[in-house]
Amino acid sequence: MKLLVAATVGAIGFAAAFYLLSRLDLRDLTSSLKMSVPLDVVIFLLNLSLLCVSLVALFVALAAFDAAREAGNEQRAALDASRKAIESAVGTAQKQQQLLDENLKIASTHLELVRQQQEEEIRRLAQKPRFEFALGPFQEDALNKVRIRVRPNEHHVVELVLSVKNVGEVTARRPILRASATPASVALSEHGQGLRSKDPNVLQIGGSSAMDMPPSSASQAPSRYAIDIFVPPNLNTFSILFRVWAENAPTHAVTAEFEIIS
Repeated sequence: MKLLVAATVGAIGFAAAFYLLSRLDLRDLTSSLKMSVPLDVVIFLLNLSLLCVSLVALFVALAAFDAAREAGNEQRAALDASRKAIESAVGTAQKQQQLLDENLKIASTHLELVRQQQEEEIRRLAQKPRFEFALGPFQEDALNKVRIRVRPNEHHVVELVLSVKNVGEVTARRPILRASATPASVALSEHGQGLRSKDPNVLQIGGSSAMDMPPSSASQAPSRYAIDIFVPPNLNTFSILFRVWAENAPTHAVTAEFEIIS
C-alpha cells in the first residue's frame, strides 16, 4: 500500500515538472523578462519539483527495500519452519528406527529361546526308557546263549530273582513285567503267593499301581522280581519268555532256557 501511494505521488510530481518544462521555452524566457514574476522564481519552482520527484523516488526505493526485506524475513521464517519440521521428522524417524532395532533384537532373542525350547522338547520326546534283564549271574546277552541249570526244592518249586534295569535316559512310567512259561504245565507265581488257578503259566506284575522306574544313572539298584516256578515231576527242560514295557516305552523281551537237575 505504501509503495502504491509513493508511486502515485511521484508520478504526479514528475508530470507537473514535465508540464512546466514543456511550457517553458525561449519565448517564455524572453517574455518572462517583461513579466512581473522573476526568472529565478520559476527556476526555483522547477528545482523544487525535481527535488520532490527525487524524494518520492527515494521513498519508493525505501518502500521497495522494506517490502523486499519483509518478504525475505517471511521466506527465512518459512525456511526455518521447514527446517525445524524436517529435523523433527528426521528425529522421529531415527527414534522409530531405534525402536524397530530394539524390537528386532527382542524378537530375535525370543525366537532363539523358542528354537532352543523346541529342540530340547524334541530331544526329550525322542528319549525313551530302555530295559535290560539279568537273572542271577547271567546278564541279558548270555540269556539267549546258555541253558540255565536249576534245582527244584522238595515242593518242586524253583525260586528265581529277575532283575530289570532301566538303562535309558528318562524314567519308565508304570512298568509292567509279563512272564510266560513253556510248556503250559509250568506254573508261575510271585514269591510266596502259591499256585494260581487262572492261566498259571502266565504271570504279570505291575500296572497302574506299579512304581516308576528311574534311569540306572539316577538309581543304582535295579528293580527285582522274585518268582516261584512250579515244575511238574519228570520235566527236564522249560523256557520262560520275559517281557517288560511301560507307558512311555515299547516292549522289550528275552527268552531264558532252563534245565532241571536233581
